[in-house]
Amino acid sequence: MQPNLFEPHNFPNHLHCDFHKFHFQLRGHSGTVSRIMIMTFEPKILVVDDEPVMLDLLNEGLIQAKCAPRCVESGLEAVDLINKEKFDGIFLDWMMPGMDGLELVKNILRSDRNSACPIVMVTAKSDREAMKECFKAGVSFFLQKPVSFEKIQSLVLAAYDLMLQEHLRYHRIPFETDVIFQWQPQSSQEAIRGTSVNISGSGMCAILDSAPPSGVLVNLKLSLTGDPDPLDLTGLIVQVWPNNRVGIRFINLAQDQRRRLMQFAKSALTDTRNVE
Repeated sequence: MQPNLFEPHNFPNHLHCDFHKFHFQLRGHSGTVSRIMIMTFEPKILVVDDEPVMLDLLNEGLIQAKCAPRCVESGLEAVDLINKEKFDGIFLDWMMPGMDGLELVKNILRSDRNSACPIVMVTAKSDREAMKECFKAGVSFFLQKPVSFEKIQSLVLAAYDLMLQEHLRYHRIPFETDVIFQWQPQSSQEAIRGTSVNISGSGMCAILDSAPPSGVLVNLKLSLTGDPDPLDLTGLIVQVWPNNRVGIRFINLAQDQRRRLMQFAKSALTDTRNVE
């Protein structure tokens, strides 16, 4: 099941990061300006370790590194969370009773929500074969024991770009611009106009003049700030609310379409220019 990121309570009023804070203004191709706001990014990280002392150390270190840790003491608890919530990164211990770190990695890679999430293996092992086994399993980074706040800070900085990319794929950026919709299959009806509310690398929320039911495929065209060419996309209506407000998941994205969406999402966090 795809994560339902279109519920109104999941629309972030801001994204988090005390590494960088930006004040920016977005303008659509139509000239409509979105609200000015502070956008920040604070990685949401799942931490899994059966040792309370280590769990406390990782929790405090990640907080100091300006992250938002969610700590659990077993692989089974972690599996439950990764199937319910979206994370920007996952820290896990290798040697745990019941379900060890490598088995947990397999569950993460099978999850709908977190299969592309950067994974950090916390371990005392340092031999080449152990590292090779972890990388082959899908681990992204190692955090070598003994763990210190300095090591945690360095690793967060190393993994920051990957966590930001994962964050931008799902989290909504407030953005208002004109959107033209056409239901599939194509019919003789005129195109429906709408206005975007927010957008990410994987979907958007919009308000339409008239909304189709959930499950309908739509073609849509919009313009992104800083992109000279209109973007033609295919989406699936996954949620419909009162007042013709709809949640759309983009499907069958081409590489160039994905790149342009991600570039826009990232620029929204880094653009400090004033737009007249």
